[in-house]
Amino acid sequence: MALLLPSCWAQINPVSVVPPQNVFLKAGGTATVAVRFGMMKGYHVNSDKPLEKHLIPLKFNLKPEPLELAGIVYPKPHTETYQFQKEPLSVVTGAFAVMATINVPANAPKGTHKLAGTLRYQACTDSICLSPRSVAFTIPVVVR
Repeated sequence: MALLLPSCWAQINPVSVVPPQNVFLKAGGTATVAVRFGMMKGYHVNSDKPLEKHLIPLKFNLKPEPLELAGIVYPKPHTETYQFQKEPLSVVTGAFAVMATINVPANAPKGTHKLAGTLRYQACTDSICLSPRSVAFTIPVVVR
């Protein structure tokens, strides 16, 4: 039996981006940038490493050109049990940040660059899960 949700659920986006401020980087350097997200109260998302294979993981994607993405650190998850799942889940709740380490090549063009990215997630409450979604963001980077 399929669970049909009212059309208003289709428009809910429980995760939002906190608009990043300009990030100032030096050519030839490396920096870690925090991309901050807010989440509606009562929702959770699976961590980047869910405890079960069929669950949708938190996935941070960044197109760093002309810079280089050197690494990603996801928020620390915690385990919770919900009425729709007997086994504990590895989840993130509340506001959180994903940390992106960015290398700036020595020959990177100076000036402002907009690094585009998305965060893919599946948000759930204690009783329902929404379909997987993505939220887009832009990191304004100024190379000096």
